[in-house]
Amino acid sequence: MSQQTLAHFVLERNIRHSPRRSPLRTLHTSLSGSDAVASPMSPDEEVIRQRGQIRTSPRKRAFQTSTPAITDIGLLDTSLDTSTTSSSGSHTPTRKSAADGVRKRLMLSTSYISSDPEDSPCPKGLTQSAAKKRKSNKGTSEMPVSINKRLSALSSEQLTELLGNLINKHPDLKEEVEKSLPKPDIGHLMDNLEYFRKNIFKSLPNSRWGSSRDAFCFRRVKTHVENFKSTCISQGKQLQDAGSWEASLEYILQAWECVGNTPDWDNVAHNKSKEMCFRNLATQCKKSIKESSLDKDAYISIKDRLEEAVSTNNQISPCIEIVDKKIQKIK
Repeated sequence: MSQQTLAHFVLERNIRHSPRRSPLRTLHTSLSGSDAVASPMSPDEEVIRQRGQIRTSPRKRAFQTSTPAITDIGLLDTSLDTSTTSSSGSHTPTRKSAADGVRKRLMLSTSYISSDPEDSPCPKGLTQSAAKKRKSNKGTSEMPVSINKRLSALSSEQLTELLGNLINKHPDLKEEVEKSLPKPDIGHLMDNLEYFRKNIFKSLPNSRWGSSRDAFCFRRVKTHVENFKSTCISQGKQLQDAGSWEASLEYILQAWECVGNTPDWDNVAHNKSKEMCFRNLATQCKKSIKESSLDKDAYISIKDRLEEAVSTNNQISPCIEIVDKKIQKIK
């Protein structure tokens, strides 16, 4: 019998009669002698070897090999002595000393964190910059607010009352204030009027099969039409009450064009608001021309613009005759 056959025979006998021993250990024992000869591993031996290995999941093996051990400081037994002396006299630290060292390091690392920002240490440059910023904020807060900013926060009624009180207390300022009064700006008045005009067209329904100027559409925008009419008339009257005749003429000419761009309705009765705007503006224009005192070139320019306005509505045509009389009086 050859040595290889003898080795297999011994292996099989050990597996049958000694089930508690590891097959790999039996194989190693049987072949560890001086007479053992290295032989290739058979498929049966490979299966036995794989069964004898400890089966662990890849995740557990990776955790055991790559993850460092984590010591829970809270679970350490603090009742042990800080150190023990071995029989040889050497000083051996215990678990408590290691925990104390970890605690000290944690205390040193967290000592920079404080609930109060003033108590927490910080770099010198940062502290100086923060102090400079606080000083600069204090300096800006203590600066007095300019009179122009304070006046801008007041309403027009408050400003009028303030200026009137100053003129009453100091009558000598009346003449100077009258000379310094600027020409009224009608830009905000026209923006307001244009806003109401756009609201009319925004409220018009989309009519694909019928007219967009019929009674149904008018009822949808009637409120906006009335708002436009009242705004147009009241703003012109406001300028006339202030005695700003030149600004009143400029407003009338611009508002005349704005009124002409409003819708013309199929029903004549629905155009009353538009006709009322033209009529009131024409009346205001007559009064403004009569009360105004402009130079000849200014009246000639107004006449040209009035002739253009007649093409929109002829109710303003009598104003042209009044301008001609003003031009003739000026030499």
